[in-house]
Amino acid sequence: MNEAVDSGDGYRSVGGIRGLYANLSDGVTKWLFPIGLLAARIYLGWTIFKSGWARLTTWLDGKGSNEIFLFDNIHPVPGLPGSIIAPVTMVGELVLPILLVFGIFGRLGAGGILIMVLVIELVAAQTPQGKENGIANLIHYVWIVLAAMLVLRGPGWLSLDHLLLRTEKR
Repeated sequence: MNEAVDSGDGYRSVGGIRGLYANLSDGVTKWLFPIGLLAARIYLGWTIFKSGWARLTTWLDGKGSNEIFLFDNIHPVPGLPGSIIAPVTMVGELVLPILLVFGIFGRLGAGGILIMVLVIELVAAQTPQGKENGIANLIHYVWIVLAAMLVLRGPGWLSLDHLLLRTEKR
């Protein structure tokens, strides 16, 4: 029978195939998963930020009424006028990705993005205008899964959240 021996660095040393599997599993958990979380944060953050940047440049070009028109007529959110939801969405699409990518209040950033994408897919895309204009998109479900994972798991140790929490514990 293989006995587990603590190597002093938090890893267990087990002989044979079980030991190899345990060490590989620990390595994946310690190194690859945080890199995957970082990649998910960058992908999701960049995707949402680009949308917010496009909205901002539209506003700065003096065409904010186009954004309001879109939220009133093309992809409306029932119960919210375009004059309110358009600037709120723009700010969310600019601020939340920054929080997410840098991992500062990472769960808040991911949660805000999750809510935004859920509203796009489950509310705006289901309105008559949303259906007519093809707002629903399968990629939204990828974003929902990534954002939900980041809310539940957190941004990982490659984040400012981790750095701040680690220094606070000292």
